[in-house]
Amino acid sequence: MRKAIAIIIALSCCICLGAQQRLTLNQAIEMAQTGSYEAEISDADYQAGMWQFSSFMSTFKPHLEFNVNPNYVKEAYEPFNQFVKTRDYNMLSATAELRLNQKVTALGGDFYAASSGIWTEQFADPNMARIFGASPIRIGYQQQLLGFNPYKWDKKIEDAKMKHVESRHDFEQWNIARKTAQLYLEALRATSMYDMYKNNSETSEYLYRIGVEKFNLTSIRNDELSSLELQWNNALNSCSLAEVQMKNALAELYSYVGMEGFSLTMPANPDYLLLDREMIMSLVEENNPVYNQNTLMLLEARRKEDRAKKEVGVQASVDLNLGLQNYGANLGSAYGNQGLLSVSGVNLRIPIIDQKTAKDKYKAAQFEAKSTDAEAKENLRLLTVEVDNAVRDFENYQTLVRSTSTTMELADEAYRQANDNYANGIADINTFAIAQTRKESAYANYLNALCCYWDAYYRLSMLCGTDILSIR
Repeated sequence: MRKAIAIIIALSCCICLGAQQRLTLNQAIEMAQTGSYEAEISDADYQAGMWQFSSFMSTFKPHLEFNVNPNYVKEAYEPFNQFVKTRDYNMLSATAELRLNQKVTALGGDFYAASSGIWTEQFADPNMARIFGASPIRIGYQQQLLGFNPYKWDKKIEDAKMKHVESRHDFEQWNIARKTAQLYLEALRATSMYDMYKNNSETSEYLYRIGVEKFNLTSIRNDELSSLELQWNNALNSCSLAEVQMKNALAELYSYVGMEGFSLTMPANPDYLLLDREMIMSLVEENNPVYNQNTLMLLEARRKEDRAKKEVGVQASVDLNLGLQNYGANLGSAYGNQGLLSVSGVNLRIPIIDQKTAKDKYKAAQFEAKSTDAEAKENLRLLTVEVDNAVRDFENYQTLVRSTSTTMELADEAYRQANDNYANGIADINTFAIAQTRKESAYANYLNALCCYWDAYYRLSMLCGTDILSIR
């Protein structure tokens, strides 16, 4: 199913690219979230966790099972001396039981209802050749450790596990989006820088050709012509280096999203967003897997501590049941004249000399719970620091994008004026070179700020587990 979705998205993108030869950032992210290897791993882990949770929840539903136990006994021995044979047996028996089980979440035990039959064939004793036993109904309740409810703990832990699986899956989806954005914007930055250097090389070549004509007319000196030639050569070298970086960045992006041969689209400058830190932290607490992992660790530690506490001192288990039972020479007589049968019992385990084993186990569980609590607090502290840094970076970079965009426009206008002035003989080569350098620097700063902004955006959305632009 996941591969089919990836194919559909790829085909739709191909149709779109066939007309425009463009791939937007959102399209690249959608492709990576369905076709990348991280997406396959994340989806497999999510499906495994979902089915594990489904399997666990089914254990709280009634279970009906049929058990058959055939048995053959040839001989028996004296109970206290297995080398002394006391009686010959030659007996074949079989027991069949239909049993219905239901967990009682409120108490921590199991309710059961059963119907069973027994057939015994005595080959050694002709007087008791065949015996049938029947118990048409037997109901009961059993619990292994009174006072400790494992089912409530298990339910809390499995709910926390499922929430952690969901939050981890969402976290990985945002992480894939962030990685795709990094590759996409790096390829876009490299492509834009290559286009700029290519345009600079063409302009430098044009100015050099004009300079050659001026030199032939003795309008400029030889050193100025050499400066123009140097400017052209530097532009060519910068263009060649930018081309290598562009090809490498595009190849990395093509490999990750599983498509190639498209051009990239520059994302629009983002609108300014004023973040509410309390809202951000509430989203982090709800959706971040670190919070859910902390909850899971604490629940498991508290469960272990509670069980160890209940195991200190006298331990009691119960099995209370009431039913009907009878034996006969045939199956009909066995089911007739049924009598009440109750095989109930309370098992008490009273430690007399246990060398403080249970108490020490309880103390160990207490300190393990304290250690887990300290670890959870440290995880929370580190996460809070990371969220604060992500918020700060996002706010700074969205301001920087606006500032560098304005600077780039000013530098581009200054470059055009310097180019025209030099071509008309109003400005010298140094003025033109300075304007070109400033334009390159302003353009590079803008592209870097844009890359950092989108990285900060996807980083903060990943930590929050939701699109931060949707919480205006």
